[in-house]
Amino acid sequence: MDNLLIVDFDGTLTRIQTANDFIFHCIKKNPIKILIFFLIYIMERLLKLSPFKKAIKFSKESYLFLIKGYSSLYLNKISKEYSRKVISNFMHQNVLNFVMKQRKKSKIILISGAYNIYFEKVCDYFDFDEFYSSDFIFSKGLFSGKINRTFYSEDKVKFLNENGFFKKFSSITILTDSISDLPLIQSANKTFFVTKRDIDPLFIKHYNIVKFNPDFILNEVENE
Repeated sequence: MDNLLIVDFDGTLTRIQTANDFIFHCIKKNPIKILIFFLIYIMERLLKLSPFKKAIKFSKESYLFLIKGYSSLYLNKISKEYSRKVISNFMHQNVLNFVMKQRKKSKIILISGAYNIYFEKVCDYFDFDEFYSSDFIFSKGLFSGKINRTFYSEDKVKFLNENGFFKKFSSITILTDSISDLPLIQSANKTFFVTKRDIDPLFIKHYNIVKFNPDFILNEVENE
């Protein structure tokens, strides 16, 4: 099989960004941490509107510290609940069906900045056998507040290069919803871009983009 389909998860297969939503799910019974969560969120949104947005960036650790010290047993229990929530409520069904159909002609891998503690359970449910995401780092059974890698933007390309994916396949197709995956798009032969918004025609032409509105079934002609 010479074709590789690289699939993003958050905002592509799902309707939401699951990473921070999972954090919220873990702390939802702690009103003080919920308040801190929303304060961080508001600061992050305001910063994006300020002239300092390039100088100061929020990382995942800005939220992960809220569950630092939580036990692996507790987080695994919560992750089971959360994965069921994602499967039942947050999947882009048309996009998921599209990916399932590609199994006959493409090798499929999922790569995401989602947290593996719940992400692997979602992938197992849909029988995806190759997936990569951010792992929590534990120390003595407690979450350290750190992850092993981000799988964000250039880090995806770096990981795929490190593991020889671009050399193994003659045709690379990307399925994503985010311009942050531009380094990945630049490495691909074709990209399905999941969005309800209009896309710049020059961007479409330059990178061989096919718009995929998740509210509709992708036209079979577009999938040639």
